[in-house]
Amino acid sequence: PEEVESPKSTVILGESDWDSINIHNSIVAFILEHGYGFGIEYVFNSEQAMATALINGDIDVVVEGRIEGISEYEPAIADGTIVDVSPANDILVNGDFAQRERVAVIFLRRYKISADMTDDLLAYLKENELEARDVYVYFLQEYESLWTQWVTVAVATKVRLALE
Repeated sequence: PEEVESPKSTVILGESDWDSINIHNSIVAFILEHGYGFGIEYVFNSEQAMATALINGDIDVVVEGRIEGISEYEPAIADGTIVDVSPANDILVNGDFAQRERVAVIFLRRYKISADMTDDLLAYLKENELEARDVYVYFLQEYESLWTQWVTVAVATKVRLALE
């Protein structure tokens, strides 16, 4: 089904010092910004501080995280303060954000990158001596048949044009 246009706001992504979260952030950010028209901000935190910021609404989305080991997540998920929109990738969103930006949440629910694919992206990063945020170009070009399944034709067209 086609997604309904939503008011364009800024999506605040939780960022940390591990490469895989920053690779995922760059992919999600590029699609949200260029495909859907959202602004993007990053907030750097440790994993524990990121959980607190997500629960408090200071961060909208944590694209890659561990629910296990963060005791605050379970009760926050149970009461709707945060929503686990993609258990395969542990993509967590603030509950208020989930209500306000449904079009972004629809995309995030569809966003699925396997562990093997993440390993490929990490290897590409190391082999090419890139910053994690620069890997999105490789992903969007090499895995177009995957990411275009997550978005509408109109969004995919906007993302492709932004890559040129």
